[in-house]
Amino acid sequence: MKIMKTNQLISVSLIILFIVALILRLIIPLCGELFLIKNAIVLDDTFIALSIARNIFFGNGYSFNGIELTTLITTLWTLVLSVFGFLSKDMLLMFSSALGGAFFVFSALLFYLILKKIFNRIDVPLIIITFFLFSPFSILISLNALETPFFIFFLMLIFWFYISFIRKKNFSLVRILILNILLFILILTREEGYLVFFSFIF
Repeated sequence: MKIMKTNQLISVSLIILFIVALILRLIIPLCGELFLIKNAIVLDDTFIALSIARNIFFGNGYSFNGIELTTLITTLWTLVLSVFGFLSKDMLLMFSSALGGAFFVFSALLFYLILKKIFNRIDVPLIIITFFLFSPFSILISLNALETPFFIFFLMLIFWFYISFIRKKNFSLVRILILNILLFILILTREEGYLVFFSFIF
């Protein structure tokens, strides 16, 4: 009975934790572009990615200045943001920051599920996730409006998928296909995705 109450308390704490983390990451971007810049939450690369996204939306191609094609900028996140290129520059900045924050919180949920499988308990993962969600560095990373939270989300999704199915030898053609699609998305998000891909291959 005592163990059941403890588990229920931890479960409630976990729900509150994720709700607070999500609300925090939705409120901070609403403070505006000037706040995000002054507090070094967004970086120069952020504005490059947003300019490219807006140029894609307005039919100017994958370009920073709307004239020449741009290279060496992560593709998938920019393409996702281009769907919302109709927003003004400051609104797109706030939206992309909040969207990245939401992806980070969902990443934390997947991370918790991974830790729960590893430790086979719920208290230790809760402590780890608290630091993961609320350390100042994590908050800055999650709100920089770049592809990092997007990358972390798919990275956690891949590891969760691997631990839940592949590691248990629970193979099927569909699951192998899903894993490969996720790995491909990871590669399109950041170049480091190749390292994860090759770790699965070899």
